[in-house]
Amino acid sequence: MDILDQVTYWIDESAESLDTAKVLIEKSKHLESAFFCNLSCEKMLKAAYIHYSKKIPPKVHSLVKLAQMSAIYEIMGEEMKRFINKLEVFQIEGRYPENRKRLYETTPKELFSSILQQTEEVVTWIKTHLQ
Repeated sequence: MDILDQVTYWIDESAESLDTAKVLIEKSKHLESAFFCNLSCEKMLKAAYIHYSKKIPPKVHSLVKLAQMSAIYEIMGEEMKRFINKLEVFQIEGRYPENRKRLYETTPKELFSSILQQTEEVVTWIKTHLQ
């Protein structure tokens, strides 16, 4: 695959993960939805990494680290930086039973809709910087 194909692949994968997050939130699968929100951002950041570096992305899952490595972090607003940092908890802690229960109990249910909305904003914003 050439670079453009790689970027397109990750953009498409990001959209697929975002669609999955929407379906999950409709089914009240809140933690799973947040996990896929994180995944959608991760995939779009990998597209950004390829776009800016012309290299295959590393096997890194930290949103902040990927944003920094792709150089897009420098032009992100502070609110967006805070959001991707907070979103990471759903990728890491949401995987383990003892953490899942605590995370679910301490996250207000209304927040999950906001997470989905902010994810859509972040993904759209990054995508506009890849054109």
